[in-house]
Formats: sequence, C-alpha cells, structure tokens
Amino acid sequence: MTPRPVVWMYVAGLAPVVLVWAILVTWLASLLADRANWSDQSDEAAVREWLDETRNFRKTLPELAREYVRLADEGAGEQRLGNKAEEIDEQVRALAEPTQVYLNQLPLFPEVYRIEVAFFDGRTIAWDSHLPRPKRPTGGQVRVLEYGALGPGDRRAVIRCDYRLHAFNRQQQQIEDRQRTGLVAAALLVAATLLAAL
Repeated sequence: MTPRPVVWMYVAGLAPVVLVWAILVTWLASLLADRANWSDQSDEAAVREWLDETRNFRKTLPELAREYVRLADEGAGEQRLGNKAEEIDEQVRALAEPTQVYLNQLPLFPEVYRIEVAFFDGRTIAWDSHLPRPKRPTGGQVRVLEYGALGPGDRRAVIRCDYRLHAFNRQQQQIEDRQRTGLVAAALLVAATLLAAL
C-alpha cells in the first residue's frame, strides 16, 4: 500500500516541471516557425501593398473593385458594369506590364505571372504574362496571394496574384536558413528534455 502514494507524490512533483517544459517547447516552436516564415510574410506584404497602393490615374485596384461591387449591388446596367470592368482591366494591365519590362533586372521587383480579379457575378478580369513558370526547385517558388478587395471574409471581389519575388540564390539561402533553424530547435528540444529528465 505504501508504494502507491509515493508514486503519486513523484508524479505530483514532476507535473509542474513537465508543464513548464511543454510550455517552453510550444513557445520555442512557435517562435522558430514565425522566424522561418518571416521572409515569406514580408514578401507577401510587399506584393499586397504594391497591388493595394499603385494608382492608375486616381484609383487603386481594390477601390475599382469596390466600385464594381457597389454598382452591381445598386442594379446598374450591363453597360455601366462593362465600363467599370474595362477600367479594372486597364488598371490590371498598368500594374503588370512594367514587371515584364524590368524582368530579372531589379532585385525586389516581382515576376508577375498572373493578376486576376474575380467577382461574385462570375465576371473575371485577368492579365496573364504567358511566361513559362519556373520548375521547382531550380527556379524558385511561384507564390499565390489571394485576398478579398472588400475586406477579410468578403468574397464578392477577390484579387489574386501569382508571383515570384526572389531569385534562385535567395530561395536556396532561405531553405538553408530554415534547415539551420530546424537543427537549432531540435538541439534546444533535446537539451530541454534532458534537463527536465534530470
């Protein structure tokens, strides 16, 4: 009868240490995952800012998309919707065509393969570069940015951009950084486990 309470005393004594260890490992894994994805998030934010802030004359692409949705909600005729669609098409081309002129010449200039604005009524306005997409892993990864022009969760106007921002050397460096980060995480996890076991 006596060994059982002693085992429970050990378990009760180890519970706080195991809990602290689990919290530490979870926190560390979260920090390392955020660090590994920081570059991708930064790239995505840069491309989104480019799409959201570039103005052709006075309006941005999201503003034009919002105007199209407003006109459709008000029951505007096909003529007015068609005119707004042409304006959006012009904006998409004005955004994308300069990327072809400076292709592979500027370090942070995106290689844009496709920009598309899809509306709830089935109308899709798109620009396609017709460039061959790089084959993995030698050409770097083509990423897709997709978001609602009217805000998160509102899918009445969705902007989508297929792009590649970094050249092969930068992609390789990011892969190596992620591998190094994974090794550091594994080493810290082993050290934390040994410390908790002691």
